[in-house]
Amino acid sequence: MNGCEAASLLMALKYKEYLSNMSLYQFASDMPKSDNPNNGFYLDIFGTEPTNVSHWIAPEALKNFGISSSGNANIVIGTGLSLDQLDRELDNNNPVIIYMTAKFVEPKNWSNNAHSNLHVQLLTGYNKITGDQIIVDPWK
Repeated sequence: MNGCEAASLLMALKYKEYLSNMSLYQFASDMPKSDNPNNGFYLDIFGTEPTNVSHWIAPEALKNFGISSSGNANIVIGTGLSLDQLDRELDNNNPVIIYMTAKFVEPKNWSNNAHSNLHVQLLTGYNKITGDQIIVDPWK
């Protein structure tokens, strides 16, 4: 399944005590689909073809789905926040969905405003001594 966005969002919502009985399969199935990732999940959330482009949903559309599916109107986009600002969100018990690359390698094959090795994960904490970030990878 693609859908790391769905998995990360559902983990975050469950942490905040929303949708506690929702399965990932149902949540991913309910996610809006679109030919435009700014409006819904682009391409196949359950498949991998074509493999040379990203199957994804843009942050604003993901946020809107999070709000509509859970009723949690406090979901915000933090694009451009510094690590210190992200740590403040974590200090306020707000997990943070991060758009990265798989295995943290360089982005490759850009198309439709995303790279083909896009991977979304959940930032859940940080070590206050070392500053190391704690990331939950929905793929694992």
